[in-house]
Amino acid sequence: MQVLSRKFSIALISIVLCSFILTVVSIAVSQKYDIPFSTLWMTFIILSAPMFLIVGVLSSFIYGKFIRSTLIRFICYVITGTILIIPFSKYYFHDSNALRFAIIGACGAMLFFVIEWLFERYLFRGHYPKKRKLS
Repeated sequence: MQVLSRKFSIALISIVLCSFILTVVSIAVSQKYDIPFSTLWMTFIILSAPMFLIVGVLSSFIYGKFIRSTLIRFICYVITGTILIIPFSKYYFHDSNALRFAIIGACGAMLFFVIEWLFERYLFRGHYPKKRKLS
C-alpha cells in the first residue's frame, strides 16, 4: 500500500510539472496568445491526469516489480508513454497529429521515470524493509 501511495505522489508531481512545461511551450510557440496562463495550465492538468494516474502508476508498479535493470525500465516507460498516448489523443482530439502526441507521451514518460528514479534514489531509499540474512 505504501508503494502505491508513493507512485500516486510521483504521478501528481509529474502531472503538475509536465502540464507546466506544456503550458510554457504552448505559449512560447503560439503566434497569438489569447488564453490566460492559469487556464491553459489547468486544461493541461485535466487532460494529462488520467494518463499519469492510470497508465503511469500501473506501468510503474508492474515494471518496478518485474524489471530490475534501470535502462530496460526506462525503455519500457518511454515505449508505453509513446504507444498509449495515441489512442488517448485520438479520442480527445479527433484530428490530432499522432507523431506530436507520441513525442509528448514519450517526454511525459521520461519525466515520470526521472522523478520516480530521483525519489527512489534520494527520498525513499531508507524506507524499505531490511532483508534478512540467511544463515
